Amino acid sequence: LISDGDYPHDKGAPPRERFDVLYQQLLTVCAAPPITGTALLDHLVHFHRVISTACKGLDRLLGGGVGSGQITEFVGKTSTFKTQVCHQIALSATQEGAAVLYIDTTNSFSPRRLADMLFRLQPALEAQRHAPCLPPALATLLTNVRCVAVYDTEALLPVLASVEAQLQRYQGPESGK
Repeated sequence: LISDGDYPHDKGAPPRERFDVLYQQLLTVCAAPPITGTALLDHLVHFHRVISTACKGLDRLLGGGVGSGQITEFVGKTSTFKTQVCHQIALSATQEGAAVLYIDTTNSFSPRRLADMLFRLQPALEAQRHAPCLPPALATLLTNVRCVAVYDTEALLPVLASVEAQLQRYQGPESGK
């Protein structure tokens, strides 16, 4: 909360004008414009989906899974199933009709691993594993998961900025991040 003494301009201005000045100054330092509670609720009700990690304990910790339309980063020590969880989320999201951008910073993304996971999830597809044409479910999976490999911060920052801009365009200016 900001008291009257904290406003940067004319203290004699009507409260709404002082608020507008402060709001414009706030916009210059925020990465994303603030949104109203009504707009946030509308976005959560109509656009926000939660994608399961397929790990009940992790889903419980994350409030049901990871949110769609946002960047989710998994960080941890080597061999702590981060890559497996990311592949599983990609599989779960595409099963729900979503597209996934997998930002790979460790050269661990594997289309073969995704295919193996799909075959385990849908055993009837196993007979089509070596068919001359990809089974439609596998083709959809591999088409809807895009991978960008970045190995340093200098390469990562422009990718994140581009993703943020595209999410803003897709979600609209009132949706926030």
